[in-house]
Amino acid sequence: MLRIAAWTAGILGGLLLLLLFLILLALLPRVRIEADKPQSGPFRLVIGYGLLRIPILPRPDKTKQASAPPAPPPPEKKTTEKKKGAGLSLHGLDWGELLSLALDLLIGLRNRLVIHRLRVNVLLATGDAAKTGILLGQTAAISGMILPFLEQNFVIKDFKVDVD
Repeated sequence: MLRIAAWTAGILGGLLLLLLFLILLALLPRVRIEADKPQSGPFRLVIGYGLLRIPILPRPDKTKQASAPPAPPPPEKKTTEKKKGAGLSLHGLDWGELLSLALDLLIGLRNRLVIHRLRVNVLLATGDAAKTGILLGQTAAISGMILPFLEQNFVIKDFKVDVD
């Protein structure tokens, strides 16, 4: 009888600990989106929730198992179908439409989204001074449109934008 009571108390204690962990996880979430483009590397996009970090871009390469010998390639078939590229491609992307969709998303989340910290560091550098000036002007125009929108619709405690 004592053994059954100990098992029941252990199971209830484990469930209580799991419930306490889930409540703590729900009360203290920190959702963040990190976008980074280093000079010598690819564009990086990471989404984080609490201590969990999920890399979105670049996609991790699928590594082949070393223990399995490579299979011979199948015989080539003649087809007229075009090969589809990757699921997400930045080539041919309409940045204006993408920005409009992002602003619509922010308007929809206005009452639910809380931004505690917004930090943007942009470093523009090209080999041509004229191209750098044009990019700097475009960046100033975009930030001149977006920053007042964010300040009007959200309460942001830590706000910093640097463009060099």
